[in-house]
Amino acid sequence: MVCSTRSSQFLPILGSCRNCARSGLHHQAVEFAKQIFGERKEGLPKVLDALTDMGAKDEVKALLPLCGWATATALDACRCLIRLHPFHALLMPK
Repeated sequence: MVCSTRSSQFLPILGSCRNCARSGLHHQAVEFAKQIFGERKEGLPKVLDALTDMGAKDEVKALLPLCGWATATALDACRCLIRLHPFHALLMPK
């Protein structure tokens, strides 16, 4: 599957990412998410949410380096980490 920065070509990849994540194919979701180039700011949070809902901690961590390019995406990644590791989140303010 070829990906470009155009939204119309991005949507099938985003759909594949979310479907893989929801189906338990977490590694494939990460691989698809790495193919999202121009629309990461909008697409990665959706993929991260789906992986977080499935409890895929390692896969969420694998996508963290891709989230640093936009503040909103980085904050979404932080929210996912808090959901995956609530005990660690409670210790941080102390």
